This record gives sequence, structure tokens and C-alpha cells, in this order.
Amino acid sequence: MDSWFIWLIVALIFFVLEMFAADFIVASVGIGCLVAGAVSLFGISMQGQLLGFIIGTLALMLGIRPRLKVWLYRSADPRSTGAAALVGQTATIVDPVGDGDSPGRVKLGSEEWRAITDDGRVLDPPGLVTILAVEAATLHVIAKKPENKE
Repeated sequence: MDSWFIWLIVALIFFVLEMFAADFIVASVGIGCLVAGAVSLFGISMQGQLLGFIIGTLALMLGIRPRLKVWLYRSADPRSTGAAALVGQTATIVDPVGDGDSPGRVKLGSEEWRAITDDGRVLDPPGLVTILAVEAATLHVIAKKPENKE
């Protein structure tokens, strides 16, 4: 069997393994194998093929891989999730909301949450509040300022 064919088979194995790793390291080794296979097509010795493999792999790992990761992950979803996604949203006051000693309830979407104000004011229903922070199952809120419709 020709050495270029062996390099090709090894490269394909690394490409299949990359599907499980997904960090471009294994793919870099696979492409290094392809470089070595291309070198072997020119009748260069095994030492030359290994040198081509090493240079190809290192060039990809150190030069192209970091830029490729930045390019592929540039469109990661910037939206907040979990409790952080609640900050800044508007909720409706259900029960009077006071400070930590007299918490109230607000409705956000279809859920009711325990809520307190940080400034000590009491906010009466019906009214709107803006969520400042989430601490455990308690929302820290402030009265929503009315919008100017001019």
C-alpha cells in the first residue's frame, strides 16, 4: 500500500474523531496527515513526510485554529438566560411591594414572584415595576417611570 493512501486513511480517522471532540485540535492533526500524504506523492522519504506532518499540524494548531474558532463562534447568542434574563424586564404589581421586611408580589408573564424594593418605598397595585436584580426567588424592583408620549 502506498504511503499517501495510509496518510489519507489516518486523516479520515482523525476527521471522524473531530466530530466527537469539536475543538479543531484533532482536525488539525488530520490536516497534518493530508499534508504528509501530499508530500509523499512527490516521492519524498518518510522523514520528509513526518516533517510535513509536523509542520502542517503545528501551523494549523498555532496559526489557523485560533482564528477559525473566533470566526466560528462570532455569532454566539448574546442573549441572557436564566435569572439574568429577567433583569430589565417589566412586571405588574399584584400585592403592595415594600422593602425586605414587607415584600410583595409581582406578575411577570404568567408567573408571580416575591418582590422587594431597594429604596424602602412601598409600591401599590396596579402599577408597573422594572426588575433590577434577582436574588434566589426574590426580585429587586423599582417603580417604572412613565413613558413620555409627545
